[in-house]
Order: sequence, then structure tokens, then C-alpha cells
Amino acid sequence: MMTDNSLQAFIDESSANRSGNRQEYLIGAALVATKALEVSRDLVRPLLLPGQVKLHWTDENERRRDAIITRILELNQVSVVVAHLDAPQRKNERFRRKCLETLYYEFQEMSINTLTLESRTGPQDNQDITHVRGLQSRGLVEMRTSESLAPEQDERS
Repeated sequence: MMTDNSLQAFIDESSANRSGNRQEYLIGAALVATKALEVSRDLVRPLLLPGQVKLHWTDENERRRDAIITRILELNQVSVVVAHLDAPQRKNERFRRKCLETLYYEFQEMSINTLTLESRTGPQDNQDITHVRGLQSRGLVEMRTSESLAPEQDERS
């Protein structure tokens, strides 16, 4: 049961090559008070351009990025980032799992039980669900889970 003080985590990822021989994989989470979800959405929604379904950093020019940052800062939300830096690899699913595992553990310690990950492909979504169940079966995380992932165009929980 969620209380007025409960938080929800909205998780996204990014990967980039750094300094020639390093690959950085980032998982970021915005922690939003459950009671502030609709207000937060109402403040961010006007930033969408006509026909735009979601904000995506790589699609925005510098002026819009500044506006997005300013608005996000106005929300006074907490953000968490977990990074993994390693030799470049074609597939980064292992990086993703390790970063998510860290987030799951930390969120469990913070009593955050509602996490929203953007849906990827069917098989990748199944890998995410299998990963959480594996951590649960090994007793590494005890969080409750549901098997719904937010569609890419609508990251609402």
C-alpha cells in the first residue's frame, strides 16, 4: 500500500563511448512523490511540441534542452544515476543488468516499490522481468513486482 510519502521511480538508460576505449552505460531514475505525479506531469507536458509524444534528449536542440533542464529543476525531484564504465562491447545487456541491480537494491532500502521502466522489445522486456525474478529467488531483492512496462510513447505507471 502506498502512503502519501511514497516515491515512484521512473527509469531510463543511455550508453555512449568515452575516450576511445571506454563505454559508459548510465541508468537514471527520477524519484517522484506519488502525491505529486499529476502535478509533475502537468508541469512537464507543456514542453512537448505539437505531435511529440515524449521528451527525448537526443531529439532536442540546445535551447530546448535548457528549457527542459529548467523545468525539471523546478519540480524539486530527486534523481539517481548509476553508471558503468568498461571496455566497449557491442551488447550492453550485462551493463544494464548490473546497473539495474544496484538501483533495485537501493530502492528497496528506500522502500520504493513502484518502478517504471520504458518498454523495449518483447524479448528484452521478458529479460528484465526474468532478471528481477532471479534476484528475488536468490533473496537479493524483496520488492513486489508487476509485469507491466511503460510503452515507449507513454512512460506513465
